Amino acid sequence: MKIKIIGAGIIGLTTAVHLAELGHELVVIAEHFSPNTISNKAAAIWFPFKAEPKKKVVEWSKQTFSKLAEFAKDEKSGVDLVDLIVFSDKLAYEKEWWEDALPENALINFNIRPHAKEYTSFYMLKAPFLEPQIHLGYLLNALRKSKKCRFEERRITCLEKESTGCDVLINCTGYGAKQLLNDQDLIPVKGQIVVLENDGFSCFYIDDVVETEMAYIFTRKDSIILGGTAEEGVENEFVDEEESKKILDRCIALSPELADKKIQNHYAGLRPVRKEIRLEWSENKRILHNYGHGGAGFTLAWGCAFEVANLIKELG
Repeated sequence: MKIKIIGAGIIGLTTAVHLAELGHELVVIAEHFSPNTISNKAAAIWFPFKAEPKKKVVEWSKQTFSKLAEFAKDEKSGVDLVDLIVFSDKLAYEKEWWEDALPENALINFNIRPHAKEYTSFYMLKAPFLEPQIHLGYLLNALRKSKKCRFEERRITCLEKESTGCDVLINCTGYGAKQLLNDQDLIPVKGQIVVLENDGFSCFYIDDVVETEMAYIFTRKDSIILGGTAEEGVENEFVDEEESKKILDRCIALSPELADKKIQNHYAGLRPVRKEIRLEWSENKRILHNYGHGGAGFTLAWGCAFEVANLIKELG
């Protein structure tokens, strides 16, 4: 089939790679490509966050985990399996709603008290961690090598008009779907991170206590990512310096070794949160929507790409 994919973030590129593997002829159209997408600003660890419906999210997360674990065997992919420690204020470990998405023995519950006094329990999770710039480039290279895909860097203002000249158009525009479709169920949830220098430090922590004032620490090859925020309904992408100070304070409380690290940068972006991920056909079955993945785009991308392929196959 001749397929157009609108959007070149993690959802759009993953969908394109899978469809190219199946032999479809593709055009990926986006206003921005890596390194200038919202996906490039993501902390990018496998961890279901602000995504519904739960039953489908568990299945898509499971499929994506498996695929990312394969990528982790290729050092060029920008994917690693890391030991992620999640701290909680619960008196005892409680099973996460998404735990069935994990391979067997991927999660270990610790019965000893964490080092910080405000936490009462924690667990360790073997999780895929991605470096967005590397991984998005890896996917782009895969598409170029497939010779099944070409790219157009331009803004789309009407999906119906763009759907002419192809068999199927796939809408992977993330929060851009708000304006394109006037989707009132799609809301922005602003996230902000602080980037520190890395001189050999290694740590993967999440504070799972307060969702709106979270703390997480992830280390990349050349930097340390500190987060974060989840400001529902905030539509600007401006960096709030006061919020950056709060993020630093929360993360230093979690790992005091960070206090001496120099700040490299700050980023803010909008998570495309929806009451349910929209992965369905339009009425005329020419446009297939695949957006609204919230804070879990890297966690769900491959599972959703498989579902897209199945829906196209059923179309005949």
